Amino acid sequence: MKKIAVFLVFAGLFAAMFAGAQEASFKNNLSFTASSIPEAKMNLSHTTILPFLRGEAALVSGNSLALNFDGELSPVSLGASAEARITPIAFLQFFAGASLASGWNVPGLAEGLRKNHLVAANDAELVGDAFDGFVWSLEGGGLFQFDMAAIFPGDWNHVVFQTSHLARYRALSSADKDESWLFQADSGENRNGWNYYGNYFLGYQMPIFLQMAGVLLEEDLYLYDTPGRKLWGDDLGRWTLGAVLSFKIIDGLNVNVITQFSSKRNFTEASKDYGFYQKRVLDTANPLRLEFYRVAAIVSWNLPW
Repeated sequence: MKKIAVFLVFAGLFAAMFAGAQEASFKNNLSFTASSIPEAKMNLSHTTILPFLRGEAALVSGNSLALNFDGELSPVSLGASAEARITPIAFLQFFAGASLASGWNVPGLAEGLRKNHLVAANDAELVGDAFDGFVWSLEGGGLFQFDMAAIFPGDWNHVVFQTSHLARYRALSSADKDESWLFQADSGENRNGWNYYGNYFLGYQMPIFLQMAGVLLEEDLYLYDTPGRKLWGDDLGRWTLGAVLSFKIIDGLNVNVITQFSSKRNFTEASKDYGFYQKRVLDTANPLRLEFYRVAAIVSWNLPW
């Protein structure tokens, strides 16, 4: 991870020094997310794109280094992140990034940041005050993308495929290594340590109001070295399957609608109602089921400045 970050820093300096007469481009984006969970988020991002090792051939004419900075605000959290992304060839990207966030709690409505403790034999207790530490992360990974229109040009030939995979170290600064915690009203099964995240998207892009339709499959896998983690299915990936529709309202303004289903673990009858997740016992004969997760809408505006 450190080697990737150092490489991207030096790549950025190289690009800045040798960009020549080619000027950097800039993008600013403001987006709002709301869903049926319910949840709400606002994100403001800035991206600087620098030419990097560009050539005349089609596969390398768009090579670049993109530096992205994000700020996010929700009713129970705030955070910031930075990412460097290199495109060495049209269909491949490498990236590394870092984030820092914290949260607070709205009693009776939503939990932004809590520690998840075992009490009594099987119960759970959420403890901690507002801004009780920082959730920070470091990550690195790669992305592969393909557009059929690159081989068969045409406005109606954009069958696109994209997949990205990354390793992320994520931790709560105030948590011990054996302490579970919750962030942004999630399941409360987080621990300081490594995670794997991967996704696969297959879509069809069109030159009409409905700009994109596709299917998105995501996996989030905890890699924490927790003793007995197979007992409650902690070694199983968390899968999310979604149908994605993207609408172009006007130039620079898009609305994305996604309907998602997620995998849920099945536990034995005797343990399924236990409050603390590590006391539940996985039903190994039927470990997973698929359930409706949410409908979300994301309004994205490319700012004119």
